[in-house]
Amino acid sequence: MASTGSSPGAASNSPTPRPTAKPTAKSWADLDPEEYAFTRSVADPLRDHDDREEFLVGIDLIVTGITGITELR
Repeated sequence: MASTGSSPGAASNSPTPRPTAKPTAKSWADLDPEEYAFTRSVADPLRDHDDREEFLVGIDLIVTGITGITELR
């Protein structure tokens, strides 16, 4: 394997691209409309779905709940 000149764990100037659901959404949108009506209907919303954003909202909800419990004690 060729060396890239950077050591493992070294900071990079460019952010690592996050995987997206766009390729899956595209393939779902291309399915047969009669046989896969539901799958095609969720292809558009899937295109804009962000797992990281959903994860962070969930963490915020958990932290808010923990904070609320400790304030009641």
